[in-house]
Amino acid sequence: MSENIVSGGWSINSVLLADSAQIPQEYLDIFNEAVGELEGVGYSPLLYCGEQVVSGHNYMFIARKTLVHPSSQHHIVKMVIYKPLSGKATFDPKYDEVLI
Repeated sequence: MSENIVSGGWSINSVLLADSAQIPQEYLDIFNEAVGELEGVGYSPLLYCGEQVVSGHNYMFIARKTLVHPSSQHHIVKMVIYKPLSGKATFDPKYDEVLI
C-alpha cells in the first residue's frame, strides 16, 4: 500500500482503486466530463450506484477524493453528477458527501 495509514484511519481496497473497468464506459464518460475541469481536487470513480430521472439525469457514484496539496489525505465520497437533457454533465465538489 503506497499511502500512509493513520491510527483509526481506513485503508482503501486496492482492487477498487485499480478496477474502474467494472464501471460501464458510458458512465465513466459522464463522470470524466463532470470532473475533468475541476481545480484543486481530484476524483477517481470506484463504483457506479445508479441514476435518477429528473429534468435530465442524476448519476450517483462512490469515488476517491484527493485534494491537490502535498499533505492531502484521501477520502471516499458519495457524489451526484447532473447531466441535463442537452449539455455538459456537471458536479459541484461542495456537495460531495464524505463516507470515509
